[in-house]
This record gives sequence, structure tokens and C-alpha cells, in this order.
Amino acid sequence: MNVLFISCIYSEIQKEEFLHNSKRGYQFAAQNFQEALLDGFILNGIKPYVLTVPPLSTFPVGYRKPYVKTVDFLYKEEKFGKSFGYLNIPFVKNEAICKLRKNAKKWCRSVKGDKYILVYGLHPNLMSVSVALKQEFEDVKIGILVPDLPQFMGCNKYYKKLGIQRRNIEKVNMMIKDFDCYVVLTEPMLNKLGIVQKPYVVIEGIYSCVDMNIVKERNNDIKSILYTGGLMLRYGIGLLVDAFMKIKGDDYRLWLCGFGDAVDYIKECMEKDKRIEYKGLCPKEEIVRLQRNATILVNPRLSSEEFTAYSFPSKTMEYMASETPTVMFRLKCLPTEYEQYLFFFEDESVDSMAETMKRVCEMNKKELAIIGEKASRFIRYNKNAAIQVKKIVNILKEC
Repeated sequence: MNVLFISCIYSEIQKEEFLHNSKRGYQFAAQNFQEALLDGFILNGIKPYVLTVPPLSTFPVGYRKPYVKTVDFLYKEEKFGKSFGYLNIPFVKNEAICKLRKNAKKWCRSVKGDKYILVYGLHPNLMSVSVALKQEFEDVKIGILVPDLPQFMGCNKYYKKLGIQRRNIEKVNMMIKDFDCYVVLTEPMLNKLGIVQKPYVVIEGIYSCVDMNIVKERNNDIKSILYTGGLMLRYGIGLLVDAFMKIKGDDYRLWLCGFGDAVDYIKECMEKDKRIEYKGLCPKEEIVRLQRNATILVNPRLSSEEFTAYSFPSKTMEYMASETPTVMFRLKCLPTEYEQYLFFFEDESVDSMAETMKRVCEMNKKELAIIGEKASRFIRYNKNAAIQVKKIVNILKEC
């Protein structure tokens, strides 16, 4: 099966540099999802050809270097394709798209047999490349994986003011019907995109195995509450911090990893409550270590927000796989099969969140361990890369 993966994944030889030079906007969730996708293809006996334009915040506000280099795309020390560089200033990334288009066309000409192109995300430039190739080559089928809807994603304020976000959404809506099949994270996405009578599959995420041999080093004298991911106010981070400060006890800690517009508020609260620790942007290995060693993991994303019906937080799978109990709201996107493995906040008040976190932290440690282990088994055996990507492979073949 010939698969071209047009994406925004980072080559492994770039990841350390991107993390070091990013002042904001390192794409942890998207990177983990796309790596899990590659793992799934490999486990299904398919080596996709990868063409990618790595997304970074622009120089100099969000990234320390003005230029991103073109390099081989490597994953697990093996070459899969190309990662295209560009001048990293606002409105100037067409150079990378032109290179990607040229290389994608070369792949279509050189590969024999049926060809399948899978695009990651509703990025108009990447979508336009695949649509053009479908029109030029009769044996090309195109599918798109939709992790988020653009109207509910964060956006540079200048892009909004200049109407660029609105125009991009219009382009997406115009091109989305040209695809032959769809991979979405939630069922409501289909109606929002106006997708009807074409093959599709719903997969809320993909779990790719991480090193579970990391030894648990939990300090039994400390009750640690951990959040990892985008530290955005709209994700309920301010509410989480406020709720934590309501909990009494010198043995409690709140650990926060990531970056976003809530960081300033977090630092203000750290002055008032020394139990709060902001750990900044951490590499994946450190995130996994912290998740394995926390008392509980928390996702404060609010169920009342409209966008929660149109995205599935990847940290839900990530958290559950760590064997550490997870506390969250009952999001609209959450399948019922997950509920028996999670703890839920009763309502979106600070007092309710504080009470729930304290109650779970105070539970018997053996009972918490059993719940965590059950959640981990559910994810590892039912949502692993081989099983989830097999669904994608099957839907591509239906095109």
C-alpha cells in the first residue's frame, strides 16, 4: 500500500532544537499524535512517505531563529521523507509549500500502483496540494485526518484582525468536500464540516507505547496534582489554580508543565502559594516521568465550552496510559466506554474542583493503583497504534 503522509510533524533531528528555541507554541499534542500515527502504519506493514512543514511560532516573538532548515525527515533513526524549511517570519512560508508540492508530485509519478495521500489537519496549504494531485493523477485517492476545527483553535490576533483566519476557514470549507474519505476525532465534527455520504471513521486518538519501565518514585509524604499541556485560560487552567489554592495542607503540590496565556497568572499565584510549581516546557521523557510519579493527573478543560464537542484532548489517553488516576470534566467528546476508568468533577465551580481533587488524593493508595492500572490496560489494549491505524488503513482502501 503506497501512502504519502502530508503533515506538520517534526523530524527527530529537529525536535531538540525546536524545543530549545521555542518561546511558545511547541506542538506537543500534534507531534505525539503524528508519531503514534507513524507507529501504527509501521505496525500494519506500511512505511508511509512523509512530507512535512514543521509549524513554529514566528521569529522573533515566538521563536529565536529566523530560518528553519530543510532536512531529511527521520523517525526512530530511519529516513521517511523530507521536512521543508522556510523563512520564519509572518506571511512568508510559501517557499516550503512549493517544495512540498514539487516533491509530492515527484512521489506520485515514481510510485507504481494505487496511491493514497493522507493529510494531517485542516491546513489550507497542505489540503490544496493534495486536492491538486488528485485532479492531476487518476490513481490518487486523498483522505484527511481532522484533529481540530480551525474556528475553535487558537490564532494569532493579527491573523484575526486581518481576516486571515476567516479566509482560511472559507478555504477549508471549499476544499473539504474534495476528499475521498475522512478520519475525525468526534462524530459532531462530520456535521460541522458538512461531510455526508463518503467513507469516514471516528477515532478519538491513538496511543503509542512509551517507556513504561520508568520506575515510580512517588514521595508518599507529598500529594502531587499534575497538569501537562497547553496552559491556556480557555482550557480552565486559571480555574484549576484557584481550586488548588482552596485545598489546605502543606503536603499538597500543583505541578504545571507547558506554555500558554495562563503562565503569567500561574506565576502571580506562585507568589501567594509556594506549593505551586511551574516547570515550563519539558521534553517528552520528563513528562512521562512526572505523569508516572504524580498522585493524580488533572484536565480542567470545561465541558460547557462549545469546542469540546469538536476535539478530543489527547492527554486523556496519555494520562490514562500512565497508570496514574485522572480527574476531568465529562466532556461532550468523551465516549461512554471511558467513564468507568476516570474521576469526574461534579460542576465547574472552584469549590467543587477543590473538593474532588482532595477526595481523590486522600483515597487509599492501593485502590488508586488498581483504578490507574485498569485505565492503562484499557488504553494500551484497545486504543493502541496498531488497532487505531488499522481503521484508517481500511477507510483509505474503501475510497
